[in-house]
Amino acid sequence: MKSLYKRIEELSNGEFRFEQPKVNFTYDDLEFEVAEDDIYHGRFVISSTGKFKLEGTVYSSTFRFRLGSIVSDGDKLNIEYDFTATALKAGEKLNENVYIITDCGEFILPLRVTIVDKKECIDENIKDMKDFCQLVKKDFKAGFELFKSEKFLNALENDQLRLLYKAFGQNNPLYQDLEEFLVAASLKDKVGFRLSTSSTTIKFSDLKEYEFDFSVIKDNWGYCDIRIETDNYNILSVKKNTQEEEDNELVLNYKAFVDLSKIKCKNYQLEIKVSSAYESKTLKVNIEKEIPVGESSEISHTRQVAKVELLTLYKEFRLNNLSLSMWLERSMEHILDLAQLEPDNWLYTLMRAQFLLMGDVEKNSQEAILLADRFFKEYDGDEDVLRAYGLYIRCLTADDGEAIRQYKEEIRSINQKIPNNYQILWFLLYIDDEYEDNYKKFNAIYEFIEKGNCAPLILIEAINLINEDPLVVVNLDRTIVYIFYRMMKEDSLEFEAANRFMSMISGYKVYNPRVLDIAMYCAKKYENDTFTSIMCRYLIKCDRKDSSSLVWYEKAVEKDMRITGIYEYYINSIDLNEKRELPKVVFMYFRYNSNIDNKRKAYLYANLIKVKDKYPDMYKAYTKSIDKFVRDQLEKRNINANLAKLYNHVVYSQMITEETVEDIIHMASYYKLVIGNKDIITVNVVYSKFNRVYTYDVVNGISYIRLLSKDYVLVFIDKNGVRTCTKTTFFLTKMINFDELLKRSLRMAPYNAEVLVMALEEGKKLGISGFERLIYESNALGLEEISSSYKDVIANDVTKYYMESDTLEYFKNFVEAFKKIKLNPSTKNSLAKVYYKKGFYEEAYEIISNNGCNDWDNEKLSDLAMRIVHIKDYEYDYFLTWLCYHVFSEGSRDETVIRYLVENYNGFINNMIMIYNAAMDKEIAAENLAQKIVEKTLITGESIAEIENIFIDYYKYAGRNTTTKAYFASYSYNYILKDIDLKEDFFEAVEEELKKDETNNEHFILNICKLAYLKYLSVKKELHKEEEITKYLDFFASKNIFLNFFKDFDYELIKGYMFNSLNFIEYKSDPDNQIYINYHYMNGEDGEDLYIKEKMECVIPGIFSKAFSIFYKDILQYYITEKNEEGEKIVESGSIRKTNNDLQDVENVFDYINEIDFCIDMDDRDSLESIVSEFENKRYVTRKIFKLM
Repeated sequence: MKSLYKRIEELSNGEFRFEQPKVNFTYDDLEFEVAEDDIYHGRFVISSTGKFKLEGTVYSSTFRFRLGSIVSDGDKLNIEYDFTATALKAGEKLNENVYIITDCGEFILPLRVTIVDKKECIDENIKDMKDFCQLVKKDFKAGFELFKSEKFLNALENDQLRLLYKAFGQNNPLYQDLEEFLVAASLKDKVGFRLSTSSTTIKFSDLKEYEFDFSVIKDNWGYCDIRIETDNYNILSVKKNTQEEEDNELVLNYKAFVDLSKIKCKNYQLEIKVSSAYESKTLKVNIEKEIPVGESSEISHTRQVAKVELLTLYKEFRLNNLSLSMWLERSMEHILDLAQLEPDNWLYTLMRAQFLLMGDVEKNSQEAILLADRFFKEYDGDEDVLRAYGLYIRCLTADDGEAIRQYKEEIRSINQKIPNNYQILWFLLYIDDEYEDNYKKFNAIYEFIEKGNCAPLILIEAINLINEDPLVVVNLDRTIVYIFYRMMKEDSLEFEAANRFMSMISGYKVYNPRVLDIAMYCAKKYENDTFTSIMCRYLIKCDRKDSSSLVWYEKAVEKDMRITGIYEYYINSIDLNEKRELPKVVFMYFRYNSNIDNKRKAYLYANLIKVKDKYPDMYKAYTKSIDKFVRDQLEKRNINANLAKLYNHVVYSQMITEETVEDIIHMASYYKLVIGNKDIITVNVVYSKFNRVYTYDVVNGISYIRLLSKDYVLVFIDKNGVRTCTKTTFFLTKMINFDELLKRSLRMAPYNAEVLVMALEEGKKLGISGFERLIYESNALGLEEISSSYKDVIANDVTKYYMESDTLEYFKNFVEAFKKIKLNPSTKNSLAKVYYKKGFYEEAYEIISNNGCNDWDNEKLSDLAMRIVHIKDYEYDYFLTWLCYHVFSEGSRDETVIRYLVENYNGFINNMIMIYNAAMDKEIAAENLAQKIVEKTLITGESIAEIENIFIDYYKYAGRNTTTKAYFASYSYNYILKDIDLKEDFFEAVEEELKKDETNNEHFILNICKLAYLKYLSVKKELHKEEEITKYLDFFASKNIFLNFFKDFDYELIKGYMFNSLNFIEYKSDPDNQIYINYHYMNGEDGEDLYIKEKMECVIPGIFSKAFSIFYKDILQYYITEKNEEGEKIVESGSIRKTNNDLQDVENVFDYINEIDFCIDMDDRDSLESIVSEFENKRYVTRKIFKLM
């Protein structure tokens, strides 16, 4: 603005502008959209066509418009501004103005603003969540980048979306988090998938490797992380191949690789597990090894089946499950089949001989002998096992003792040659005299098995031997345990053998799962107190506390067996979530022996409370212990299902003390969360009212969580780190009902975020209202843990209360609290009215200075403005100036407001005049405002009807100064050049200043003012200012300044001046231009059209003049050209002619010439002679009086 006032200096120095430059505007950016509570940064350009550097300032009809930088660029002003949309609501349209004050004039530009919803400003091309979903569908990565940005949160439409974003969009979100956000917000469906095939079969014979393809087809757009796992990476591996889109479905193609070289069996099955965040599917891979078709294949298969069947039949026979005859008959069928398939295989011949011998028919024995003889005669092979088999048959058929001895000796020799052969050992077990002793026989079997030989035939012999003579077992080492384990598996462990095993584990001090399994088998099969006792003691030694052990502990407890630690292990083995009624003996025991952990105690006590009516005396005996225990657990804030039962039963109002109150409130918010998905390991509780996210562990699908508010989201996190709140089935159960206790507890508890939120949320239910509620709200506002959105809700509640109440109690606490928190604009608007009502005017003013005052009553707003003016002691403030003018323009005529505007307002001239007139009506001194009005009128060059009166008032007060000097000069100049109307008061003031200059020999008044005054006198002839006229005509004549209006004076006043006989042609133009007149004289006869070109003189800035002497009947034709930067052009043309009407008294030679011409033209000889004689006489006298020096 300071640069504008240089114009005042210029005018006071007589630097005038012939015409104001034209001003152009580029202001498309003054019509725009802006989001609620956002700031719009705009720019527009002002340019001028003149030669002067453009200067100016800008303001607006709305305080929301704040001027930024103004950068001058030659004839342009680049103007930047901000528009603040604080507290404005979507849909509002503002029709305001931008006022521009320049040294080229005042201008008004329209400011048109539309307020749009935040959601419309996610991105330049993203107007709402529907558009955002389309972006994600088209380019997930681009959508994800936008999802992570802060402006995405600011643009969300409602509290639920903001809460979901808090759960998924913060703390380094992943792609899956964006997907889950959209699904949870019901903006899209979950992405499912299907497999191109559910199974595949690979048949091979000699291949080493095999490849096959499969596809995963997604059924919806969005992110779906597909994970591929196989159950055997050594054999089966998978890698992604290609990705394509088919019929709007995304198809992921995979290639699987199978290493067939590692397949050793005929049939093999593998699995490929395909998983996403929401589901899993399995592709089964069946592998079949093909054997070449032919005779060898059939023999191989039949032989294998027959061998298995022969072994099974033998096992059934030895375990007394099959009779001898049946065993022989069915086994012989298989042997004959094998012999038919392989007639050259002597093994089947010997087997047939053996089975014939075992039959009780002499014919069969003879046939067996013949078969054995045939073997020894015809067999020419070198298989020692077959020979040993033949010798075994000889032993069975020979009568000669010596021969039998030799046969046995040869079998022993073969055994030494090929030791650890189960067949040869089996022969010896039945023919060697050494093994007639069961102990030695078992020892041989034991040693054989201990070496890792687990042939079924030998195991059968071991099982049979232990059942027959359990005492052969003398200790429980690894081998013996293995044998017993096989006996258990075959369900062949007879009572005596079981008894032997159970007696031996009594001293067994090492936990062995097989020993435990065998012991449980024995105890279940042959249930008795001895086995139960042994079982329990062994379990206790092994420190077993599980459901399978509980069965035995329970039996012992029911039978009141005296086993050390039995009650402790019994209760420690119980599933704490299991509903069962404990025996009375358990309560009796733990009445004096309470060496169990707190979880078990809780279970015990909760169980007792359940049956307290059944055992009243027992419950009474436990009362003190339970009470002490509950207090201790409450103090530690422990929670589980059984503790919850205890809290509900035991905690009563008398327990509420300063020490326990916070614990009681803490426990009151617990819920049991049961989750269907067992992969979930963590659950986060995200609240809208708290800044903190609460995290809880999930164990076996159960978690105990605190729910502190009704507005929350549960976010489940699985073992892969995937967060979700949509795919998980869960159930919530409130654990503790402290509603009655909570009312008192909340009133006693020290204030913290959790206490305050619970108290406020459950206020009505708990009877917390009115002033008591205000105390809670005041404390809540000061806590960082509470979210800003909830603080805003609290502030609304507080505002409503105080608006409806006349009390000031506790209000100052809120005033301080509100200063520290961020509230939304609508809340602030309401709060400002409360502040005003309660007399906190500065606080109210601070709010409306940011948010506006659209819905305020003008009377109250005027009163607030008046009070702020006094508080600020009339000091200038941008918003206060706007506010005062706003209430003034709406009709307020408060004297304080007007006084403030008089001192500080500096806007459009008409607005300032309105304030000035109001000040005059109120008899308020407004000299400073008058000066600003005058100065701004001079600077802008605006034509204002009331300016003369205001100037005269100001002039009377201010007298001589730069401003009045500039005003006199500017308006005098415009009076001369533009013929503007000026009141007589103006010229009276000029006359007065001219007299002062003459008296004091000063030069305050510029020559242009004298010239204007002289022109004024040429019009006002009735003033009879002949002396002043002559004085100023002499003054300008001395400066060779002649203007046409000089001739408007009476002839008697000007007849002595040379200009009286001259004709002047005047032209008004920019002093910087070059003006030429082109003329020629015509005397009434046709002559050549020859023009003389002369430059016109600029007699005063803006007026060019040329004097001509024209004689009677002469015609002066002329045209004027103007030359500037754009070139030279004709701007005016005309002619001047001297007629008899122009003839006046004869004063000079030109007059005599004109008179003589006229007399000749009129043929008036008498007059002609008289004039010529008079001219000659005057010339004679002149020559006599005036001589050349």
